Order: sequence, then structure tokens, then C-alpha cells
Amino acid sequence: MIHASRVTRHLPRLAVLLSCTLALALRLHRLGDANVWWDEGFGVWLARMSVPDAIIRTAYDVHPPLYYVLLHYWRLVAGESEFALRFLSLLWGVALVAVTFRLGSRAVSPGAGVVSAGMVAITPFSLVWPQQIRMYSLVTFLGIGSTWLLLGTWRNWRRPAAYVVAVLVMLHSHALAALFLPLHGALWLTRLAAGRRAGWWHFPAAQAAVAVGMVPWLAVFLPRLTSWSAAQPVSPASYLIAYWSALVRGTAVNLEREAPLLGLAAALLLVCSILALWPSHSGQRVRHPRRQGRWVLLLGVFLPPLLVYLLSQPRSLFYSPPPEPRYLSPFSPFVYLLWAAGIAEAWRRWRPGGVVLLAGSLLCLSAGLPQYYRQRVPQDDYRSAACTLETYRRPDDLVFLHTDSDWPVFAYHYAGGWQGVPNDVRWDDTSAAGFLGQFLPDRQVAWLLLTPDALRADPGLALERELARWCEEEGCQVSQWRLGEHRLLRFSRGLPLPTPSLAPALVRDRYGFEGLWWPYRRARVHEEWRLYAWWSGGPPFPRLELVGPDGQVLRAEPTSDEGAEEGLVRLEYRFLPGQVGLHELRPAGGTRIWQGAADAIMTLVVEGLDPAPEWSGGVFTPVEVTFGKAIHLQGVSLGTAAVAAGEELCVSLQWAALRRVDQSYTVFVHLLGETYNADRGNFLWGQHDGRPAGGLRPTTSWAEGEIIADRHCFTVDAHAPTGDYLIETGLYDATTGARLPVTAGKGEGDRVLVGPVAVTSPAEG
Repeated sequence: MIHASRVTRHLPRLAVLLSCTLALALRLHRLGDANVWWDEGFGVWLARMSVPDAIIRTAYDVHPPLYYVLLHYWRLVAGESEFALRFLSLLWGVALVAVTFRLGSRAVSPGAGVVSAGMVAITPFSLVWPQQIRMYSLVTFLGIGSTWLLLGTWRNWRRPAAYVVAVLVMLHSHALAALFLPLHGALWLTRLAAGRRAGWWHFPAAQAAVAVGMVPWLAVFLPRLTSWSAAQPVSPASYLIAYWSALVRGTAVNLEREAPLLGLAAALLLVCSILALWPSHSGQRVRHPRRQGRWVLLLGVFLPPLLVYLLSQPRSLFYSPPPEPRYLSPFSPFVYLLWAAGIAEAWRRWRPGGVVLLAGSLLCLSAGLPQYYRQRVPQDDYRSAACTLETYRRPDDLVFLHTDSDWPVFAYHYAGGWQGVPNDVRWDDTSAAGFLGQFLPDRQVAWLLLTPDALRADPGLALERELARWCEEEGCQVSQWRLGEHRLLRFSRGLPLPTPSLAPALVRDRYGFEGLWWPYRRARVHEEWRLYAWWSGGPPFPRLELVGPDGQVLRAEPTSDEGAEEGLVRLEYRFLPGQVGLHELRPAGGTRIWQGAADAIMTLVVEGLDPAPEWSGGVFTPVEVTFGKAIHLQGVSLGTAAVAAGEELCVSLQWAALRRVDQSYTVFVHLLGETYNADRGNFLWGQHDGRPAGGLRPTTSWAEGEIIADRHCFTVDAHAPTGDYLIETGLYDATTGARLPVTAGKGEGDRVLVGPVAVTSPAEG
């Protein structure tokens, strides 16, 4: 028979094992679904370099190279899929749960360690970075782990090597990891102040060893040190509110919608903080580890945010990052530990109260999980473009990315050679000819990938016109692909589109096709999903269909890139799913185009759109203007009659769908003045372009007769002259910039003008 005390002794470890299992499950869920973003793509770009080259390149950047070196070797073993690359961060994220328990148990109590580990396991803020190709989860694990090792070494300084190694690895992974050193130093000072001075010199000796270990990297980094600032002044209140929102919900946007949840969580933390920092000991003498633990809680919670805020203020020395919550993620476990210490103390004093605090806290911290996962749905950013280039590009072809503002994302998806078009140039015919002239001589084929940012930098499509002029000099052949908000063009001087390569195909020699490729298996409702199939032989080409959860069938007629009659061709199928649920891709009509295989080719998971944020649009001015044949603008509200230069202006729109819209359009809202804006090269003094309702209600999702609420906010140019301005609004095709014409009502060609809006000086505002 197992003794009850032995079972009780092992309960905390069992609880932490369950927390680690839960953490693993939550971090595995949709790990590879979200699109790679700029910083992730940049990290993969560095990891693809040789290790010496990556080390030198990071010396010109902000963060040290260790994570990129680890990623370099990890990708060689695990591959370069989003899932595989993010799995490295996931490992540190799960290990953080265990080391948080260790720190909590050593600094406060085993109960506090168990609860804090559970909080770290479920809170969205602790999920974000283990699901990113970034170093933050590694730094958080090492920072919390080194703090735990520090407290342990004060008991036995004969083995400080683990602490020194952990700190060195941490400092070689992220620049802001250095903020753990002031925290550790402050904890050492509190120990001395408490009279624990035996072996006082061990901590300075350990820091000296750390300093010596940093010399090789500093020798590489300091000669290449640059100073730049990306920070903007932020009030302490805004900074703390954003941090608190991130701690509870994992994000710092849409704060007004989550005010009740944030207020409840703040009240719970306040109660727990009082209980943790002023515990009742029933007249018993407080043991020293508990007193030391209070300093761990106080300094860990308050010192790092203060240092991050001070370092984020604009200055000319070294690097001033914007004060974003992600820079505080390595220190967030201290907040959860303070929270958990109060819950453990309440549990010890009065168990029902502890149960209420525990349940309420876990509910608050897990409330953001559904919203967090709903955002992890892939979109076809550069995937289809990269697939098309891999299908048809030949080694001597030129590839231009216009513009290069998102070049790391494109480089992640497309490993071939390409040339970025600078995004900080206002392109015209002269600059376009000069830029392209460096590359075009002795070339026969040039590709141009136009991103939505190309319309901002090159509204007249000067680079496209220059390539067309170059192409027309000799047997021009132009091929074009519309890929969501991107457009890919191939300009060829006499060379037809070659036989497609099967290199990008995901599935080969099955289902009657030579190959199949799709960008992702999870999509959003009312958003286009495409499939490519390589077919050997001429028409008629096979049709495919998506069968929805209730049997609704969407059929797609294939289109051929090259229109060939015989040989290997690539076919494109486009679907616009209108239902949420599982969709099966099948041959049209239930017929089989191959022998001995199941009818279902693959399963597509279609998810619903997030609800658009609620807002008060104020008093609407009737407009009653129709764009194209299906989109009607009913009213506009400017919200305010006057706005100061440099302040935010919000414009609310009410759209109505006259019938279903089969194309996704972008809404533009521009602030027009009478004075020419030399910086922009036009009369715009503020603008916001984007899909309706922050991208949550694309025009393809509008049902006939539905009213759509849409809001666009932008900052008025700080140098805008005082006076009266007008607002122009309308819609355009993001791939070409072509605006929808006004077909009914009092519009002006392809826009509606409303106003006036008075712009005042900042002092008047």
C-alpha cells in the first residue's frame, strides 16, 4: 500500500506533467497554419546561409546569432515547412512550463509553482512565440531557467557553471535578454541587504565569467554596430494597458471590446498580489526563502517592464525598438507567478476562496484561446506565385518583386533567384527605365510580381509599362496570372511558355493527374481557394468539384496556363466555398478519372469569418451611390467635423450588396486637400486602403440585401496645412489598381466626395 504522504509529495509533479502535456497539445494545434510573416521569413533567410555568413550578417542587425545557428541545423534535419521550423520554438515553449514550476516551487511554494505552470500552459501570450519562427520562447525558457539556477546556486556555489552557461546562451540569442542581468543583480543586492553575505563574491565572479564568454561575439558585433530608432513616444498608461492586454488575451488590439475581461482579470490579480506579498503566517516566523521569493515576485514583475519602457524611448544611441508587448514576453512568467502565489495563499487560508480565484483566473487567461486560433488560418500570399515560378521559370529568366517591402516572406516561399524593386522610390518612366536597364540587356524573359504595395510606390505602373516596351522590341509574348491580391506577369521576347515542370507538385502520378498542388488545407469561407493539376494529354480536361458538409456542390471548370492542346499542361481550378465545414474535393459528377482509387482527392477545412468589431458610426450622411453593378454605398459618417494634424481620423461607411459579388475589392478612404503634398507627390494628406471591416468582410462574403458596416481610421499627416479638406472613397481591384466606376447616384467617375473636414494645427486640436 502506497503511503498517503508519498502520493501527496508526487502530486505537484503529476500536475506539472499534465500541464506540459496540455501545453504541447495547445502549441501543436494549428502550428503550421498561420502565414510566415516578415520577421519569420528573415530568420529563415539567415538560417539558409552558412553559419559564418549568418554570424557576420546578424552583426549588422539587432539580435545575436545563436538562434539562427540552431535553426540552420534544425532545418537540415526537420525540413522547411512552417510546421517543422516552428517546432523548434515549440520545444522551448513546452520546457518553459516545467521550468516555471521549478522557479515557483523554489521561490514561493510547490502550489504556486503548479498554478503558475498551468497559467503559462494555457495563456495565449505564452502560446504566440512557441508558434513562431523566432527566438522569444528560447529566451524566455533560458531567462526563467537562469533565475531558477541563480536561486539554487546561492545554496551551493560549488556548481555555478550551469547558471553561467544558461546566461551565455541567453545573451547570444536576443539583445533584450541582457535585461535579466539587472534583475539578477537586484536579487543579489536584496540578499546582501538581508544579511546573507556569506560567499557574496560568487555572484560577481559568475558575471565576470559571463563577460569573458561574451567577448568573441562583442568583437564581431561592436565594429559593425549601427544606431537607429524605430520607436515613437508612448505614454506609460498606453504602454501598461497594451502589456496587460497581451498578458491576458495575447494581443493588444481591440482593447475597447475586451474592457470587461481585462477589468475582471486586473481585479483578480490585485487580490492575488495582496495575498502573495502580505501572506498570513499565523504568528510563525517567516522563513528566509519565502522572504526572498517576495523579492523575486516584486522585481521580476516591475523591473523588466520599466527597463523596456526606458530603452524604448527615442534616442540616437544603438537601437530604440518600439515598446511592443513582445519585448516583455520573456518576463511574463513572473506576472503569472505572482498571480499564482496569491491563489496558493488563498487556497492555504480558505480553500473555497482559492477555488474561486483559481477558476476565475484560468477562465480569464484562457478566454482568448478561441480568438487566437481563429486567426491562424493560412492565406495564399506568395504560395501560388512561387508555385507558378517554379513551374515555368528557366535559369536565365529575370524575376522582379515589385515592391520588395515583404521580401523575406517571398524569399521563404520562393528559393530561386530574384531582384527586389525598392519600396522607398516613387517610380516614374525615367526611374523605371534606369532601374530595369541594369538587368535587361541580353535577357529574353522577365517576370514581374506585383504586390499590393506596388500600387502605392508605382501608381502609374511605370515598371510594367517599361517591361512591355522592352518586350515589344522583339516578338513579345505576355502571360498573366491573377493570384489573390498579387499579379504575376511574364514578358518574353519570342520564347513561348515552356513545358511545365512538375517540381512544385505535392502529389504525383495519382488520381489520373501527373501532379497536384494546393496552397493549404484550411481556408476561410467566401475566400477563393485554388488548386493546380498537371495533366498529360489534350482536352477535354477533367472537372473537379468541392462537396460541402450538407452536400452542396461547387464545380470548377479548369483553365490552362498555356492553352496547349497536347502534352503536359498545368490546369487551374478555382473555388469560392460558401459554407463552413469539411469539403471534399472530388471529380465532377461522381465519375472517376482514374482506376482503383477512392473518389475523394483531399479534404478542405473551411472556417467562418471572425465577427466584425462593433463600433458607433455616429450620424450618417446619406450618399446613395452605386459602384459597378452590385455594391451600393448608403451613407458616410466622418465622426468629427475637425481633427488636428497628426491625430487619428475615422470614417464610417455603410455598404449594401445589391447582389452577390464574385471578386474581392479594396476600399479606399483618402483625405484630400487643396495644397500639393510634395512628399507623396499628390494632394493626399492621409489615407487608409483595405478590405471592408478590417478584412473580416471581403466583398465576396456579402449576401444580397445585406448591410455591411465598415470603418477606416488613419493618421492625418503631421504637416497638413490648416483648412478644409474632403474625403474621397470608393473601391478598386488590388491587383491592377482599376477602380470600380460609379454607375448610379451623385458620384464623380470612380469616387464619392464627402466633407468638409477641418484640419487644425496640433495646438488648436
